[in-house]
Amino acid sequence: MDVFTAVQGYLHQKLLIQNIKTQLTKLKKIYNEIAPKKYENLLKEETKLKFYDSKMIFWGEALRTLNDSLKNEQIRMKMINDSIKSAAKHIK
Repeated sequence: MDVFTAVQGYLHQKLLIQNIKTQLTKLKKIYNEIAPKKYENLLKEETKLKFYDSKMIFWGEALRTLNDSLKNEQIRMKMINDSIKSAAKHIK
């Protein structure tokens, strides 16, 4: 191997290393631009999910309350119906 070939190989490797460093710098710049936006979007999505979760809990409680009220109303209507039947027996 002569000196010229050795120097040429060294310069080629140095150029490759420089290209790799340049590409890494570009990737780092892109990552630094994109990553905060992605993180911010994830936080927004998490906030939305927490909001919807709280709404689902609220509506679940509201439906349970409504169901309990309907059951109570059904019991009350049965009692009224039984009273009417009892009164009808005494009228005959």
